[in-house]
Amino acid sequence: MTAAIYGRLEAATELIALGADLNAKDRILGYSALIWSSKDSPYPAACRSIYMVRLLIASGIDVNISGSGGWTALMSASLKGQFDVVKELIKAGADVDARDENGKTAEAYARKEGFDEVARYLQITKSLADAGLLRRQCGGDESCGRGN
Repeated sequence: MTAAIYGRLEAATELIALGADLNAKDRILGYSALIWSSKDSPYPAACRSIYMVRLLIASGIDVNISGSGGWTALMSASLKGQFDVVKELIKAGADVDARDENGKTAEAYARKEGFDEVARYLQITKSLADAGLLRRQCGGDESCGRGN
C-alpha cells in the first residue's frame, strides 16, 4: 500500500515478487493498494499512476475489492476523473454497478464532479453489459481481476 500511495513502481514490483498480499487493506479506511493507486493523492507520483494500476491488475489484485463504505477503485478513479484508470479497471472486470453504502455508483461520482466524459463512458459500458454485448477483455480467464 505504501508503494502505491507514494507511486513507487519499483518497490511495488519487488514487494509483489516477494509475495505481498495484494488484497490487504489498510486499518483506517479499509482501502487496498488498488484503491489508493486509483485515487487522487497529495503525492505527485501516486495519482494518475496508470502504471501502478496496470501492475496491480496484472499481478492478480481483486479489482472489485471495496473499502469502508463500499468504496471501490472504480469509484476513486471516477471521482477524480482518472479516465485512463477507469478504462483499465473496466477492462479488468471492475463492476460498473457497484454501489457504496449511500447507493452511489462510479458514474454518479463522475457526474457529480463534472467528469462528463468518464460518466458517459461508464453509462455506455453499463448499457453494453446489461445488453450482454460486453465481454471482459482480460485474456479469457474467468478469474481475472477477481483476486483468485
